[in-house]
Amino acid sequence: MTKRSTKILVIESGGRQPSASARLGVLDVLTPLEAKGICVVTYKKTEELKGSDISWADVLVAVRGWDQALLSALRVARDASRMVLSFLDDDLLNVPKEIGNGMYDAPQIKAGLLATLSLSHRLWVVNPILGEKYRKYCSGGVVCSRVPMLSAPEVMLPRDESGPVKIVYAGSPDHTWVLQKYLRISLQRLCEEFRNQLDITSIGADLGLNQCGNYHYHPHFADYSAYRRLMAESRFQIGLAVIEDQEFYHHKYFNKFLEYTAMGVAGIYTNALPYTLVVKNRENGLLCENTPEDWYQALREFVLDGNLRRSCLQRAQQALARDFTPQEIAEQLRKELPELEHYRAPDLRSRPVRIRNMKGKIYWSQIEMLWFRYKLAAIPLILWKGVRKIVRSIVGQLLRKSRK
Repeated sequence: MTKRSTKILVIESGGRQPSASARLGVLDVLTPLEAKGICVVTYKKTEELKGSDISWADVLVAVRGWDQALLSALRVARDASRMVLSFLDDDLLNVPKEIGNGMYDAPQIKAGLLATLSLSHRLWVVNPILGEKYRKYCSGGVVCSRVPMLSAPEVMLPRDESGPVKIVYAGSPDHTWVLQKYLRISLQRLCEEFRNQLDITSIGADLGLNQCGNYHYHPHFADYSAYRRLMAESRFQIGLAVIEDQEFYHHKYFNKFLEYTAMGVAGIYTNALPYTLVVKNRENGLLCENTPEDWYQALREFVLDGNLRRSCLQRAQQALARDFTPQEIAEQLRKELPELEHYRAPDLRSRPVRIRNMKGKIYWSQIEMLWFRYKLAAIPLILWKGVRKIVRSIVGQLLRKSRK
């Protein structure tokens, strides 16, 4: 009898495309295992989920899950003897108020996340410190994997050194206040000192350096491929990764080290976790204390010393090629989580799984969040969103009929 592949269903709420967490932390890690025939991976948004999807799967991976629709799917999956994994790449129980406008303080998010963890057989994380902190919430234990390198080899070469030195910051708009606190003054001083010798780009969060002649701001990219294209084509030389030295940020992952290095960019990083897990100062990047003066001095050193930039980048890329290939990380995960290869759920063809009213549960979760954030002011928003959904549904039905 031919051995079949493990069927893995990755589920996530919100958005139209896989989030960066789902894409980089889960799907990209599983891709090498799928290429070997060890597993077959399907990705679904919660609102698309049907009972037949759960019947098909051996293993479910819930990405940053907390809402009622996802919880109902996990309960059905547990009842159907499916293995449930919960994937986390952030300390979602302790998100600072400045991120997401305080949304993560909502009691339904905290309660929903704890319920997701309690329903999970294992917790899958990308930061060992986060795993230790959350171990108590998941009785089945924790597995920690790395995130693979983010780029193809052909875009990993350093750029031509002629022309102005190109500096980039790429991050969430939520981090604008951190940039204003630590980087803006430092970069203004550099602009005054080096004038046309610098070219500065900020993606996502605005540094507000319009008075610098060569400053470019790009809002957050909804299309990840467009963002990757900009990073690859711009051929930046110095990448900035600034975070607050606080517990929440210590539990994040060092994605910027992977991203900048893969794009041929030498990085300057806050001298704090998680960057100190991978960056060695002046070997594969610069570590910088969080003061405007220290950021200015680190930036100035990298601007002036092209040899140091190139040597740091070379060692960082060697680390990527050695420790962060998708194949290496997939094999590590395969050993730590053998169920991805060997778990087989019961055949349910004789008693199909049913899940009900997923869209209604999603809408209700959205209403709860609007009420938490806006209280009485949420009422017109809720009515407007409800009418918009009805209109879209009617238009969609009419379009489908017209095509027949």
